[in-house]
Amino acid sequence: MSRCCAAVLLWALAACAAPHRDDDAERLVVLHFNDLHGQVRPRAVTLRPGVTQPMGGIAGVFGYLDRERRATPARTAVWVTDGGDWFQGTPEGNEDRGWSYMAVRNRMRLRAAVVGNHEYDFGEDNLVRLIGRAEHPVLGANIRVAGGGIAPYVVPFTVESVGGIRVAIVGLITANTKNVSTGPFGRAEFVDEIDTLRRLWPELRRVADEVVLLTHCGLTKDVQLARAFPELCLILGGHSHTALLEGHREGRTWIVQSSGKSTAVSRVVLDVDRRSRRLVVRSAGLRRIPVAEADPDTARFLAATFAGIGPVWDVPLGRVEGVPDRRARGAPGSTPAGNYVAEVIRRHAGAEVGLTNKGGLRSILALGPITRRQVFELLPFDNSVALFEMTGVQLSAVLAHGLERGRQPLEVAGADYSFRVVDGVRQLVAVRVAGAPVEPNRRYRVATNSFLARGGDGFHVFAELTHREVSPDTLCAIVLTDLRERAVIRLTDEPRIRLVE
Repeated sequence: MSRCCAAVLLWALAACAAPHRDDDAERLVVLHFNDLHGQVRPRAVTLRPGVTQPMGGIAGVFGYLDRERRATPARTAVWVTDGGDWFQGTPEGNEDRGWSYMAVRNRMRLRAAVVGNHEYDFGEDNLVRLIGRAEHPVLGANIRVAGGGIAPYVVPFTVESVGGIRVAIVGLITANTKNVSTGPFGRAEFVDEIDTLRRLWPELRRVADEVVLLTHCGLTKDVQLARAFPELCLILGGHSHTALLEGHREGRTWIVQSSGKSTAVSRVVLDVDRRSRRLVVRSAGLRRIPVAEADPDTARFLAATFAGIGPVWDVPLGRVEGVPDRRARGAPGSTPAGNYVAEVIRRHAGAEVGLTNKGGLRSILALGPITRRQVFELLPFDNSVALFEMTGVQLSAVLAHGLERGRQPLEVAGADYSFRVVDGVRQLVAVRVAGAPVEPNRRYRVATNSFLARGGDGFHVFAELTHREVSPDTLCAIVLTDLRERAVIRLTDEPRIRLVE
């Protein structure tokens, strides 16, 4: 074990050995956010169809946290928690692989944070380095070392005391981490969330009166956890970027999650019932963060910390023209940004068909001047372009896989496809390449990003086929080159993914 890992392990053991105490409290306020993804600056949020407004930013979140703490009545404890995916996705977060961003996070005075899947995007060693800088417990009960116990750089849970009630906060990351992130993961394995909690449950009941989960698993899994463990008081979620405006309740268990990207904070108010030694949720909701509420001291700190970012990342390189890119990345049909990126992939590889996953498109493309920052925030991952030769049958299988429950249809260029919904299940109806029906036995040149090519997002059909990397350039770099050559990104809302009755 490295010296860094050993130091983190000793700190971690101390973190869950003795409770942190707010023993005079009669009420607890939990302020929870998730999936910040390094979003230092405000970003455009769609408040209703056709209406967007700049919201949030880290200085805005700081301002809100500070006001909540100062306005808290006597004998009320305030906890701040983070549901994972800390830094990946912006120049500020990625420039030094999250190192500077950890200084920003430490100013938040977090009670606890859970590891998110994108914390591994620069490798396990980098994550250990970041955790070594954290001034709060970092949780991950289901992060195991291959062939051994829990990973030495996280703790499974931490115990807090509020009003004399012992509260165990347990951290869980999605067991699907290796399918939705690039790694390298080192020796880390990610085991089933429910099985992990079931193994921990006897110990949790010995050391705590209440159990709260801090998860990066997504709302669907959080609901499953609440149903499997009805004694749970609260689940502070992440990963699916779900805006739970008034929380979600499963029996006794309340689930909260914010939309992410520093635009909102979930606020939960709980009463401390000393007689029953339980916490009782009184209210749960989402508080959007207006730009006007930014904390000036934090704004100055951010400006000093990231002073070198603007001159490199915020110089206009060209323009975005065409139709507005307003549709969410999870939309079931084609999106303007998806159409564009799939076409860039197709053209760069000299392919007949270009494909990309919606989850790899992390923002929208606003009409008007465009900077290197905006391209990077759309495509922040280090994915290159891969080229396949596949039959029409295999191409159809890939597209059908994206229609399965819990998945998102692949964005496409050079082709289009249609689907129908039968008893809640999406079924592929037809595929056309260059306007002609796909031929089952004909071989097509199909290009996609390297994440999908390796079988990411569960697309194992790709992983079973031979492919070649077109070039070592990242998809972001390829788009930047395309932009410099053409000076214009032209967006189209051509419906390449169609729902038919």
